[in-house]
Amino acid sequence: MVVSERVPRSTAHLDPRQDSHQAARQGARLDTPLDPSLGIVIMASSEWRNELPLNVHYISRHFAASHRLLFVESSGLRAPSASKRDLTKVFRRLRALMNGLRQEGDVFVLSPFAIPGIGHGWVQALNRWILGQTVRRAAGKLGIRRPLLWVFLPTGIGVVGKLEERLLIYHVVDDYAENPGVDRDAVLQMEKELLRRCDLRFATSEPLHEDKTPQRGAAHYLPNVADSERFLRAGDPPAELASVPHPRIGYTGNIAAYKVDIDLLARVAEANRDWQFCLVGPVGAGDTATDIDRLRGLPNVHLFGPKGHEELPDWVTGFDVCMIPFCLNRSTRSSFPLKFFEYMAAGKEIVTTPLPSLRGYANRSELCRQAEGPEAFGAAVAAALKRTQSEDLLQMRREEALQHSWTNRLPEIERILVAALEDSESSSCRV
Repeated sequence: MVVSERVPRSTAHLDPRQDSHQAARQGARLDTPLDPSLGIVIMASSEWRNELPLNVHYISRHFAASHRLLFVESSGLRAPSASKRDLTKVFRRLRALMNGLRQEGDVFVLSPFAIPGIGHGWVQALNRWILGQTVRRAAGKLGIRRPLLWVFLPTGIGVVGKLEERLLIYHVVDDYAENPGVDRDAVLQMEKELLRRCDLRFATSEPLHEDKTPQRGAAHYLPNVADSERFLRAGDPPAELASVPHPRIGYTGNIAAYKVDIDLLARVAEANRDWQFCLVGPVGAGDTATDIDRLRGLPNVHLFGPKGHEELPDWVTGFDVCMIPFCLNRSTRSSFPLKFFEYMAAGKEIVTTPLPSLRGYANRSELCRQAEGPEAFGAAVAAALKRTQSEDLLQMRREEALQHSWTNRLPEIERILVAALEDSESSSCRV
């Protein structure tokens, strides 16, 4: 499902389930593929070998199968701390810098040098200059001329205009200015410049769609989707999970204090000692101040650490209830969790805090229950555990998830790009 419009636009409420065929402009042929000779440069929001795949990874793999594609790894938005996680990332980046341009399957990956943090004045100007020169040199080496420039992180503004790009796409997946440890004003200034110059703007949640308004071109609302088919084909739960007694209340993803409500989770676990809380994922990614000692001290909380994405369906199939215990703050206000449709594809009961991006599901308890505060959240989990899981109910969830899958989303994105290129060429001819 996609919503697209020309700016200026209305801020009326958008139903996440409305007709997706608004994505391409009227008259665009849906069967017209993107010209395979067109190169693509992705200014990514993460490293290529990330602990969990993000939008940028799915999109890059898809288009790299038919296009010359350069994936430029993020140098981050904040200066690294002295934490083990950050120092490990620094050493990994240094190794990548020494290796230079490398190939990962169909994708060409570049790790650019940058002075840590965004910086101000001459530091920011120097980082922009280094980034622009490095990416232009790498694109030239790969024979990429006048590419699609696809920016996922505001720091990508440093490359804009350096490649004579045919289209500039700003793909907003997070409200980065609200993340911990970043220079909020500097991020907002970069983003303002991107929104002024981009030809297309994609947003993955309603708040982002409403807040991040481009000054020209088309704004498209593309809610997050999942690798739904993968979660439909889950195997048996791994042995380390199978040894945990039922009921199992599960979570997969980053366990960071700015996202996960640690206090809520601890209080629900303390009040329900016979429930087993199974947490799968890294701790503190993006927030080195994360403290989970309270969770570690609870006998019914099990921390399994990060797992490969290909393993996650087997973990999810072993949960009785899946949860999204996110904080309700300025950062998560714009979040649309990828795990939402992953859980749903597995046919699972879902209990989540009432995120704005999920308000379209607020009254659909057959698909998810939304609750705020420890008592209400615990009651919602209890209700989910009591419900009989009929085959009709499981099938309803799977069908909903399949409507929000990468299998459907990627062709939609390609249609938008084809239409935008046609518009751009038509405009050039009229000038």
